[in-house]
Amino acid sequence: MRQAYDLVIVDSPPVFASSDARVLGHWADGAIIIAESRSTTRKLFTEMSEMLHKANIEVIGVVLNKVAGRKGSYYK
Repeated sequence: MRQAYDLVIVDSPPVFASSDARVLGHWADGAIIIAESRSTTRKLFTEMSEMLHKANIEVIGVVLNKVAGRKGSYYK
């Protein structure tokens, strides 16, 4: 796919739900951690990061989703 595309994003189940993320991570340039606002604890985030690091998978970014907008905000 590297020859045909500039960027390929592969979605996988959560890191702790199955080994898919770790297996797929070895074929990728890195991993992006998706964290849910007010749900993903700092401890869980650290454990995910460490698990990927131990598997020699570089964390190249983080996405924080389900962030509540301010009242009257443009984004709702």
